[in-house]
Amino acid sequence: MREWPGRPILLSSAVAALLLMGTPAHAEPTPSEFATYRYYWFIGLGPSFPDEDIGLLEDGSGSAAFSIGFGHQIVGVLMGEIEFGVMGSEYDVPSSILEDDPTLSNIWLSYSLLGRFNFGRFEPFIGIGAGQGQAHLEVVEDPIEGPKIEIADDRGLVLHYRAGFDLALKPRHRLGLEVRRTDCEADLGDLTGGEAQIGGVAALVSYRYTFGQRKSPTTGTP
Repeated sequence: MREWPGRPILLSSAVAALLLMGTPAHAEPTPSEFATYRYYWFIGLGPSFPDEDIGLLEDGSGSAAFSIGFGHQIVGVLMGEIEFGVMGSEYDVPSSILEDDPTLSNIWLSYSLLGRFNFGRFEPFIGIGAGQGQAHLEVVEDPIEGPKIEIADDRGLVLHYRAGFDLALKPRHRLGLEVRRTDCEADLGDLTGGEAQIGGVAALVSYRYTFGQRKSPTTGTP
């Protein structure tokens, strides 16, 4: 049987056409396209490890830290975050001063500057934040029904020293881990010996939802 000279060319063209027709119009993003977003909401929760001794407050034991906020791109890898958060702890006090051990809460509203560096799905960051903090010391006689006995509270400058990373699960969804040091300048009277740095270390597991896509650094397309 005589072979038609143009047959291989037609077969190659047909295969190429089928491959093109089978390619979806919107393919899944490549790993290099992760983290190309201008804005994000975030939430974090984890254990806290407070300073052990602050004046007459001794043997601090941690409970938990919580944060929620909004982040935005300032320029390049520099991001800004506004955050509301709280960190609690319990301290021992000499029985001659208080019969029950008090709970110390740090509440803050702060703004942080972060350097976020993109390596595909992996995004480490480091930064510092400052804002308004409030230290609140009270005794909770009954954890369920109360009553609460307020001892002292004071407002002051709060500082955060932060480092961690995020890992992209999907283009817009990220799971992260952060370690931070938080200090709040507060004066709780004789219990803290006047104005003191009240704070500690917290380890937060975070979730971040990103939106507002930037241009891709490789293709220049949105």
